[in-house]
Amino acid sequence: MKTLGLVLELNPAHFGHKYFIDTAKAKVSPDYTICVLSTSFCQRGLPSVADKWEKAKIALKLGVDLVFELPVSNLLQFSDAFCRESIEKLASLKVTDIAFGVELDNLEKLKKIVDIMDSAAYNLDLKENLAKGSSYASSSLKAIMKQTSDEEIINAINEPNNILAIGYLKALKNYPNINIHLIKRINNNYNDIDLNDSLISSATAIRKAITDNTNYLDQVIDKDYKYLDESKMLDKLFDLIKYQFATHDLSYFKDILCVDEGIEVRINKFLGEAKSFADLASLVRTKRYSLNHVNRILVNIALDNKKGINDTPYLRLLAFNPEKKDYLNKLNKDIKALIFSSPKDSNSSVLSQELKASKIYDLITGLNTYKLEFNAPIKLEVNNNE
Repeated sequence: MKTLGLVLELNPAHFGHKYFIDTAKAKVSPDYTICVLSTSFCQRGLPSVADKWEKAKIALKLGVDLVFELPVSNLLQFSDAFCRESIEKLASLKVTDIAFGVELDNLEKLKKIVDIMDSAAYNLDLKENLAKGSSYASSSLKAIMKQTSDEEIINAINEPNNILAIGYLKALKNYPNINIHLIKRINNNYNDIDLNDSLISSATAIRKAITDNTNYLDQVIDKDYKYLDESKMLDKLFDLIKYQFATHDLSYFKDILCVDEGIEVRINKFLGEAKSFADLASLVRTKRYSLNHVNRILVNIALDNKKGINDTPYLRLLAFNPEKKDYLNKLNKDIKALIFSSPKDSNSSVLSQELKASKIYDLITGLNTYKLEFNAPIKLEVNNNE
């Protein structure tokens, strides 16, 4: 029996995601396909333009059989932590195969990067470069170049999908029996801001089109959903950040996820002069702190997302294909005991934070999705006419 595991954000779900899932399933021919899905916020530190229930529904439509939640306390972290949490969830669900997207579809060379990054020489060089004031990306590149002259490796390490792939591979070293499959990104780059005539555009370009109110509906899977304007959600988050700093001493923020090295002082310094969330993030970013990392910090502050709340294994089922739900019965009793869907069945602090994030998402979007947290998991309508 083969079980394929995927990590999805679907922000929003588009034809690149369809290509990725279809290609992964064609490679593996799985009996079951499982995903962990980022919820209403995303790893790069911004709110999702589609709520998590919409994304769970579309994941089923795209061929996923069981959709599990990757909550905000897991996903709003450094890429390595995000990847580790994702892989650990899939491994606990006993997947036999995992697929992820890459710019460099060469598993041997990606594993070589992981080996270099695990070496003492690389980490010494990395620390020395950081101490000199170089950014993490620049420091990593310089350290890699001292260990290899392979141009493909050197060019690969700062590509967005490759960065996550390296994180997944680091985590997968603990699970050597899981088969790894690479799906090469096609027709666009992650940071492309223009829609593509091929209909496989970057999510970045689609989100920009939503904000710009230009036609994007031929690019997305669900053409009936009213996608959300990222910039308007960020305006509301900016107000929440200002509220947090107005009502707490600076020492309070040391317990917020991803806040370290006194960056809360820097945020407070620029909060009065910033005109928007994006403006604040731009002012706070430094060579050491990338824009995405600053975004994550700011969203964690807005959500009041605390450090150290990952207290128990968290396996929450959001959606399923009724024809494939029998997979849950194939898991051992210890794993089955950890799986839940209703908040009534768990007292996890991870869940408590996720429910808080759901309320805040409704606050910044005007939606009413919080009530859906207490509904049964979404079922695929197997005989629908779509």
